[in-house]
Amino acid sequence: MTSPSPAVNPNKDQAAATDAPDFATELHRFWEKNRSLVLLLCAAVLLAITAYEGLKYFNAMRDQNAQDDYAQAAGSPDRLAGFAAEHSGHALASVALLQQADTKYANGEFPSAVTSYQKALSVLTNPTLKARARLGVAVSRLNAGDQAAGEADLKALSSDASIEKTIR
Repeated sequence: MTSPSPAVNPNKDQAAATDAPDFATELHRFWEKNRSLVLLLCAAVLLAITAYEGLKYFNAMRDQNAQDDYAQAAGSPDRLAGFAAEHSGHALASVALLQQADTKYANGEFPSAVTSYQKALSVLTNPTLKARARLGVAVSRLNAGDQAAGEADLKALSSDASIEKTIR
């Protein structure tokens, strides 16, 4: 007894396999049905990537320009003031304000130095520089003759545990 050939007696799995479309046919049907949606999605992704990279490039160029301007302004209190006003949102602007205050302190302009240190303090984000500006305010007040406010500032600095020991 020989078994009948599969072509003569097909089973249900073989019949279903021949009726089911292959992957290429399914993919072609999907493409025909959703071509515009897929292309639109690809264009949106490409546009998003381009915009993100463009923004990164723009920010890098803005930072580089600010660094170049700061390098030109360094050493001149008037140019530092102009730099700080022009680049008010940049981190280097707060450093420029701190340098201005240091210059006023070094020149003995203590009341003006207090104001400059306070202005720098309001825009500084680095905790160490912020503590340095607070110390500048306190010492400038002492040198300007405001003993009570200067001592209160120094006591507040010494009791603030978040400030580095070198400043306290």
